Amino acid sequence: VWSEAGDVVMASESVAALHTAKPGKKTLRLPSRRTVWDLLSGKCLGRKLKKLEFETSAPETRVFYFGDKAPF
Repeated sequence: VWSEAGDVVMASESVAALHTAKPGKKTLRLPSRRTVWDLLSGKCLGRKLKKLEFETSAPETRVFYFGDKAPF
């Protein structure tokens, strides 16, 4: 998992977090196809995603969970 914009990314097999100081469109490229959940809203953002694209304000931290079942 990485960010092309140079934002701070922390990741494990099942969770990724991105912190940004700059607003705008962000892309996280995933190492394999994943079901992605937004951990703050609890919403499923997509299934079998190879990359995740989203908008951010600044400063902002986004946290995502990877798994077929809902994290809650």
